[in-house]
Amino acid sequence: MAHCCDEALAAEYRAAYYATADDPRIAAWANSHARVWDAVVAQILVHNPSLANVLDVGAGSGGFLARLHARCPEVALAAVEPSAAAREALANRFPGMTFPAQFAERLLDVGERYDAVTMLQTLEHLQDPLAACRGALHCLRPGGILFATVPNRRSLAVWRHGRAADCHANGTHLQFFTVRAMRQLLRAAGFARVERVVEFGGGQHDGRVLQLAQYALRRVGLSTELRFVAWRR
Repeated sequence: MAHCCDEALAAEYRAAYYATADDPRIAAWANSHARVWDAVVAQILVHNPSLANVLDVGAGSGGFLARLHARCPEVALAAVEPSAAAREALANRFPGMTFPAQFAERLLDVGERYDAVTMLQTLEHLQDPLAACRGALHCLRPGGILFATVPNRRSLAVWRHGRAADCHANGTHLQFFTVRAMRQLLRAAGFARVERVVEFGGGQHDGRVLQLAQYALRRVGLSTELRFVAWRR
């Protein structure tokens, strides 16, 4: 995960997620979301089966990168992550990893180009998500994809719990997205094609009934998380 460079928010972020490179919450977060990361890896490979390198913006615990590396060990990994503790943990876990930028809003300064850029539960933490998305476009090779996930401002959980829902209750969330807002954001950033990812499975739930319920919520736009893929020409 990533967020802006405001120090007060940085302190809240450390308290909410991790404070040191060996904070046990890093491994706990990565392990608890393994099913989700595996689904994201599979979805990215559908759109780019010959993936050579990936830039994960807001890499946080490295859970997604670990699952990607396990499935595709030949793919070169790069990360953008403002937390020094998280960067240290990532460097220890992936010795060959590169860190082309510290902040998501500075991607326009990156010289390398990637087959895919991922922003997984990242945009909601940023002061300027449009700058980050424009930077992601800049970092992609022609035909490359951005895969982004965000909490859904209009999820069933928000309708039921209002400000008590995780989407709003997390103090590090600065932005709140709907399906329409995400489409507008990605198109404003310059992406030629934008699609919402809606498919069965690939969530945290186990069991057919819960998975069917989650899929139904995705179909009608009430799922907790929104997933989008966007292409560079």
